[in-house]
Amino acid sequence: GKTYVEIGQEYIEVTAHESVQGLYNDSDGTNYISSGAAVNYVFENAENGEHITLIDNVTFSATGSSPFLTVANATIDLNDKVITVEKGYDSNSFGVTGNNSVVKNGTFKCGEGRDDYPLWITGNIGKNHVTVENVAVDGGMQVTGTVEATLSNVTINANNYYDVYMAQNSKVTVESGSFTSVGNKPHFYIQNYGASYNPTIIVNGGNFSGGMPTVGVANAGNPYTFVNNID
Repeated sequence: GKTYVEIGQEYIEVTAHESVQGLYNDSDGTNYISSGAAVNYVFENAENGEHITLIDNVTFSATGSSPFLTVANATIDLNDKVITVEKGYDSNSFGVTGNNSVVKNGTFKCGEGRDDYPLWITGNIGKNHVTVENVAVDGGMQVTGTVEATLSNVTINANNYYDVYMAQNSKVTVESGSFTSVGNKPHFYIQNYGASYNPTIIVNGGNFSGGMPTVGVANAGNPYTFVNNID
């Protein structure tokens, strides 16, 4: 009469949520997710230090105008599963912005109605920092607002646009990974809205199609920073 989830080779006893299909919790409060509805619920009701682990491939569609995970110190372990992100409400995506949060160990793909960026690191809650590690993204990601993102062992294959789209005072630091652009488009694109912003890209490692990281800038007369530290 008990329910367990298998994580690695360990069985963990969980309790099914009474009203949200695909959401389970263990005694430590970790969320185990097997549905897009469960993702939306956890995002809306999260507390600082929230832990989320996928136990199945998930199709996610944002149901509200602000479906971003905003709490600090959150961990999203995709557990080698795939999140297929549909266009969702107001074209919102799978968004994470909480300070010291981590997204790791899985794959994001574009689903119905979406051909751009299934993963967003975005928000305007101070200089929050998010780590993305051991993640593959089919379609690209965007980093906007005032958020800083560090990419470690991240594989991005652009669909129709760019590997990484940036705007405002966001910052991206690439430590390692593989980045494949599409057509003649650059790997990074900065939408430089005004003179008060300084979006920043620092490349410390990684493999880039064409041999070197490339960047395109809209309104290049406004401040921006691009530092390439690889040979």
